[in-house]
Amino acid sequence: MSTIPEEERLGVSFADLYDQRMLPATQRAVAEAATPAEGAKEMVTEHSYASGWLTQYKVNLTRNLTSYWRNPAYNSTRLPLTNNSVLIAGAFYWSVGDTTGQRRACWCDGMRMAAGTGLVEEWA
Repeated sequence: MSTIPEEERLGVSFADLYDQRMLPATQRAVAEAATPAEGAKEMVTEHSYASGWLTQYKVNLTRNLTSYWRNPAYNSTRLPLTNNSVLIAGAFYWSVGDTTGQRRACWCDGMRMAAGTGLVEEWA
């Protein structure tokens, strides 16, 4: 890849070079690969797909997870966000252990955790 000013400085158009040299060779290779060999029989398969749905699912899941966890941009964002979320939740529920003796307070604390908010007031 290059920029237009860089191509002008070099005096070369890489798009034209591709059109003149690489594109015809690529088109010839595709045409050659698409033409069956002389005397070749047509391919017949028993099934519509190369393998079963479970195998295809496993392969796609493995590929997805591999690319997902090897993505540095994702991991560098995920780790700080997770740490911040843990600190916020920990600060929010810090005093829950002090109110375990009161039945209504425990119910309200449980409702807060279930709802994910601190909007449930403690009932006296």
